[in-house]
Amino acid sequence: MSVSNAGGSNITGAKWRSLVRSDTAAGGAGGALTITTTGSPAMGTLTYQGRLHDTYTWSSGTGSVYASRNVTAQVLVVAGGGSGGSYVAGGGGGGGVIAVTYTLGITSEPVVIGAGGASVTASGGNALAGNIGSDSQFGPFLAKGGGGGGCRSYPTRAALAGGSGGGGVQLSTAGGAASYGSQGFAGGAGNATYGGAGAGGGGYGAVGTAVLSNTTGCTGGTGKAWALNGTLYAGGGGGCYYTTGTVIAGPSGGSGGGGTGACAFDSPLGETVATAGTNGLGGGGGGSSCVNGYTASGKGGDGIVVLAIARGD
Repeated sequence: MSVSNAGGSNITGAKWRSLVRSDTAAGGAGGALTITTTGSPAMGTLTYQGRLHDTYTWSSGTGSVYASRNVTAQVLVVAGGGSGGSYVAGGGGGGGVIAVTYTLGITSEPVVIGAGGASVTASGGNALAGNIGSDSQFGPFLAKGGGGGGCRSYPTRAALAGGSGGGGVQLSTAGGAASYGSQGFAGGAGNATYGGAGAGGGGYGAVGTAVLSNTTGCTGGTGKAWALNGTLYAGGGGGCYYTTGTVIAGPSGGSGGGGTGACAFDSPLGETVATAGTNGLGGGGGGSSCVNGYTASGKGGDGIVVLAIARGD
């Protein structure tokens, strides 16, 4: 098989790329295959079930793709993760995930990459729930952005629903729902007894961990691997901890790009900083705490779209 590239721009200036796959006589029954894309996807290969696949990966912005004839494609669509909440907060939910087999044909399919939810910071006593991540799209498939983490302070802000839901908090204990079927799991539940901690955001593979005490639980729900490349996607963000002692590490994000939550501590007075979800994995951002000033929550990780086509098809 040979692959040749040609590049240029259309009237709006968007880059396009035409990939001509010339199958051998023993190759695909449909003959030579041309894949045409816009949006400058990264190109590569992977081997799955003993077959070499060409891959096209979009990690930002928008694009499109079509084929010169019908061909079976494996498609992964990951939305942007939600950000953690501010001020004693839950973690953001991982972006929704869709993994399907799809027939790509001569009709151009749109590609949209959802950004992670923006970080939030409490200000002047006004705390904020995390932001919902933006949706990602491939053709007819729409993965929904992860939900933002809740926050405990006044007024209390409930955790938000999404592809996976944000983590709950003391005064609004319910975790955000996973409102779009099998795209993810709900956020963990807050605990009315413990006011210093926020629950973990939900992940593609599991519910976020509930608050068990001010220093236990609260980790983000795990992501789940795509069968073709083994990479875990859309882990939930960790919530936050509070300890009267010296500093400890904040709650970890779920495997698959979830950000770490903050930990507030009294000796000496301070707090760790929440971290962002991982771009390209759609992880949820970590929830912030507040002891000595206001710190930002973790931003949600940006989403991704991957298209894989087996050579010889």
